[in-house]
Amino acid sequence: MSASPHPPKPLQQTTLDGRLARLQTVIDGGTHDGRDGLFLGKGRLPIELFLLTIAHLEDWRDVVLASHVAVYWRKAIVNHAELWTELEYLDPALLESVDRARVVAERSKGRILASARGASDAAVQDKLTGFKFAGGLRVLTMDVNASGELALDSLPVLASTRQVLREISKAGAHNLKTLSLDLMGYRFVEDHETPYNLVALLASFVQHSAVNLRTLSITSELPRYPSGAPFLSNLPDLHELTLTSDNGDPASLGIRLPDFLTSSASFAESQITSCALRSLTLSGSSLTDPTYPSLPNLETIKLYDVKCSNLFALLSSSKPVTLWLLSVHSEPPSKFSPAPANDAPKDATPILALPYLKDLQICGESPLLWNAPTSTTADFMTEVPQLRNCSFGEQEVFDEDAACDRGESSTFDSVQRLTAENLSSFFRTATNITTLDLSGTNVNTQMLSTSLTYSASSLTTLNLRSTGITDALIDQLHSLVPSLSKLDVRNPEGRVTIPALARMANRLRTAAPMRRWLGAFRLRIIADRPFPTPSSIPNGNPTPTLATITTELRNALAVLSTTQVNLLASSSLVLNDPPNALQFSVCKPEIISLSTQNFPKGTEASGDPKKARLPASQTLVDVAKAVMVRWQQRRENEWAIEWCKDNGVKLSWNLCEVEGCECPDDHDEE
Repeated sequence: MSASPHPPKPLQQTTLDGRLARLQTVIDGGTHDGRDGLFLGKGRLPIELFLLTIAHLEDWRDVVLASHVAVYWRKAIVNHAELWTELEYLDPALLESVDRARVVAERSKGRILASARGASDAAVQDKLTGFKFAGGLRVLTMDVNASGELALDSLPVLASTRQVLREISKAGAHNLKTLSLDLMGYRFVEDHETPYNLVALLASFVQHSAVNLRTLSITSELPRYPSGAPFLSNLPDLHELTLTSDNGDPASLGIRLPDFLTSSASFAESQITSCALRSLTLSGSSLTDPTYPSLPNLETIKLYDVKCSNLFALLSSSKPVTLWLLSVHSEPPSKFSPAPANDAPKDATPILALPYLKDLQICGESPLLWNAPTSTTADFMTEVPQLRNCSFGEQEVFDEDAACDRGESSTFDSVQRLTAENLSSFFRTATNITTLDLSGTNVNTQMLSTSLTYSASSLTTLNLRSTGITDALIDQLHSLVPSLSKLDVRNPEGRVTIPALARMANRLRTAAPMRRWLGAFRLRIIADRPFPTPSSIPNGNPTPTLATITTELRNALAVLSTTQVNLLASSSLVLNDPPNALQFSVCKPEIISLSTQNFPKGTEASGDPKKARLPASQTLVDVAKAVMVRWQQRRENEWAIEWCKDNGVKLSWNLCEVEGCECPDDHDEE
């Protein structure tokens, strides 16, 4: 049989050719399921494929440019309402904002798309079932710039904003789901009248036009908001609310900051029986009223530098799953409890059950949820049986750039009021905790040794960075946290050593024979590098290697007498437990052997008793002792690192040392 003149095509090439052939068939003649034969211009490109391509453009300016390429393109783009549902980065302080809002709102009304080949709207109305769409804007974000060259003065800005909202209302704002107003451009403007009036305009627009809003965000540094703004009572479908304001003291302002939840307290009058709010984020705000409406759907509460008069009541009225209390100031719950009859003393604040809470962050001076309540503190007791992740470490503020502009810190401080008692109460109630962040807190070895005895077996991740722990706690962790899989002990003071971490890893590994046998034993340790690498010390002396330290030790021992060497090796040699160090019976002969190596004949070190070395001064003995300690520590560190590599323990070091690197803030040991 003669060979084929054409060699067979690779399988991958054959598959690609098949796909191209099928696509060419669609373009050349056949009808297309999505549009029943509607194509763009003479190129026979299915119109829905073209529109899907345009929809992937992220910048609205690119969509506008695409609409000016050709007549067919413009007709398809302009008449497809799905491309005009988002009006983002609108700056009412610019002159062209009104025209842009009018055009986008008109194009978003959901008109039927006619064929680019000239078919009438009525002829294709029944063919576009796949693209039926309830018209109108869905997303509106306004970012007011008060300092740009084209920015208008106060009165024109208000007029422009009013006209923008009017144009959107005329086109229909009932489908608007997301609304955002950024007034941070006014943070350097002393007069708050303009941003205050802008918020009032937006509140009026929301309650009369955008009544189906799901997400509302207003970021500013206003000292207050318009009183009685019905953010909740007139928005029955609102799911997410974000409000930021100045974190100044209301008393110093001479005014009382209105409570954002006050207007919704009278649900009976507004005929609303429930609130759909699911996420509440407040920064620098003030919740001055002690009572709150029922918020049965509220699952996410994030409070940044908030003054909340009665935090206990707020948590009692909701069912939080995520709770962030970042520098929250509150008053004692007992202050708001009703006074008993006959002038009897008030009962203690009851334990608050948070059965759905899974993510908790507390920092700064926020109330602790596991301290016994008193008449002078805002602390109270809680039960958190489903809590998974908890952090008491420092957290970032809501707006880092604004904090830097004010010359303030961009982070909230970690909790400094932890005790063995409240941590023990925490572990007793958090029976399903998996991740605990104590970085930067005031915890120490004794405190954790006591409280971790109550921790759940589900605890796997522990962050003890920049705390007061030592090797004494590390030696107990294998029994206190038997399921540990990630540990962070970085500390500039270097209180935790690598050999101690290797000992802990060895004990955890030994206590889990089944996981080790199945190859499922995993442990990651993030620690400080015991000895810097040459690349980490630019323009500095390189770190001595073990060989260099060995030579230095040999020279230091050479000036000591045999008796001094023996005493030094017997009394000053501190060894770690296996697997990180050799036994004493092995290490002592090594040191004695070093003192006799490479010395000329006829000296005591060479074995000639006629040339005995005289005892050295105590200063030289101390020098030799210091070198011997460095030598042994370096050996043990290297042994510990090597053991971790060989036994499935992943070691990571501190901050990234590669300039311009965008990786996480730690590097794995190579």
